[in-house]
Amino acid sequence: MPVLVSHAIVRQWTSDNPITLSAAGIGRLRGHLPTTLIITDDMQMQGLQKALGTRTPVFSAAAGMDMLCIGNNLLNQETGDG
Repeated sequence: MPVLVSHAIVRQWTSDNPITLSAAGIGRLRGHLPTTLIITDDMQMQGLQKALGTRTPVFSAAAGMDMLCIGNNLLNQETGDG
């Protein structure tokens, strides 16, 4: 069963990064759901990109996410065309 993880910061698990970028947070999820496919929310969400930049997919993969969602819609958000 896959689980989609939001970019929320869960202060009880990690105080610095959203769960999608946190090895400690992903580790806690794996502890509770060891056979689950863990998927990020859209890595190009505007708030995440503005706060942390375009390298967030690299950080998320390094933290241990199984699958990354990339909506590829940054241009549309900037121009209002989508």
